[in-house]
Amino acid sequence: MTSPALSGVVYGSLNGTDLVHLPLEEMRVDALIVDISVRVVLTQVFLNNLSSPSPRAKYVFPVPSGAAVCAFQMCTSDDRLIIGVAKEKNKASKEHEEAVLEGKETALVEWVSDDSAYV
Repeated sequence: MTSPALSGVVYGSLNGTDLVHLPLEEMRVDALIVDISVRVVLTQVFLNNLSSPSPRAKYVFPVPSGAAVCAFQMCTSDDRLIIGVAKEKNKASKEHEEAVLEGKETALVEWVSDDSAYV
């Protein structure tokens, strides 16, 4: 299972040796239970204290086996809504890297199994 220390919004420090975590300012959980299933909507607000955007930030969230992520949305500090779109992993990674090289704002959500190592 993923360590709680590896959850939230993280990015590499300027010295490149440490992970920096953005502080979690607020969290809300809404759950709807029907029979043996549950739909959970988790809202988290993180604070970026930097004077510039976080470089190559990554949102890490442990999902238990047997669960699935069916949607992802991100609202930026300037109130833009970014809606995630599910794509094949290699295609999504390629498009993400191309967008980074073009200087576009981009995000990539990636599923990692419980037994995978985080680097």
